[in-house]
Amino acid sequence: MSDAPLTLAVLAKFHQDVFLPDVQRIVGEAVGSLERRIDAKFDSVYQRFDRLEKIREIEGRLDE
Repeated sequence: MSDAPLTLAVLAKFHQDVFLPDVQRIVGEAVGSLERRIDAKFDSVYQRFDRLEKIREIEGRLDE
């Protein structure tokens, strides 16, 4: 082990080189996963509204 003093500059360098990239990767993966789940939910709701609109069109034609 080195006898060099642990300074704020050394801690900042460690944070920038080691800690920060890991945190960015972990958060990026979590956010990406959440975005994909939200997109899937949106697509599902959009498809339901699309079907509802088609049913209303058909009902409107039947009422004529």
